[in-house]
Amino acid sequence: MWMRLIRAVFLATTLAAAPTAAVAAPEIIEVPTRDGVTVRVLLVAPAEAPTATVLLFPGGWGARHFGMKDDGVKLGDNFLVRSAPLFAEQGLLAAAIDTPSDQPGGMTDDWRLGPQHVTDTRKVIDALQARAPGRVVLIGTSRGTLSAAAVAARLDDPRVTGVVLTGLLRTGRVKAEDPTAAKALTYIESLVNPQAGHLAGKAPAQGLQNYVTSVNLMALVEAKR
Repeated sequence: MWMRLIRAVFLATTLAAAPTAAVAAPEIIEVPTRDGVTVRVLLVAPAEAPTATVLLFPGGWGARHFGMKDDGVKLGDNFLVRSAPLFAEQGLLAAAIDTPSDQPGGMTDDWRLGPQHVTDTRKVIDALQARAPGRVVLIGTSRGTLSAAAVAARLDDPRVTGVVLTGLLRTGRVKAEDPTAAKALTYIESLVNPQAGHLAGKAPAQGLQNYVTSVNLMALVEAKR
């Protein structure tokens, strides 16, 4: 399979500055993937026929980054998920994967690297082809980069033509003073919890506070904050 592996920066400001198309209302579908197992998928599509699909793998445990609220779809705080409408404005079908129904606590690193995750992703891609036939690009952020890289390496599917592993400051193209980076760094600094001795906010998800603290510290060190 021909594959381009791209170590790339994803900047919402870049997408926002480009010419945009009308976007349909977000929706959530459930895709059967294995016997008795389903995967929820957030879909944000352009109003016209999409030109390709971007398959988004959020970080953390991969769970509950989107849901329903007040009869509408609510996007969580993960920047990749919240950027789905920006992809749709560029004519792309943006699809974000949730955890499979047999992993209600979320996806561990081993799960993200395992064969069942590949099977689930293949089934999701198959289901999305009816909406956007053709090429698919896998995009991962934080722990989601494990999914994007591992799935791309093992999927052996000619429809998957690109992989994007998101980063920002370490590319050298963006400075800490950039408005997008500065806003993110200010948010990170707001997560300092001196009482609990971590950098993961007031009530971090159980099992994630050390991970979140480590990632946030890396960002602050890189920004020399």
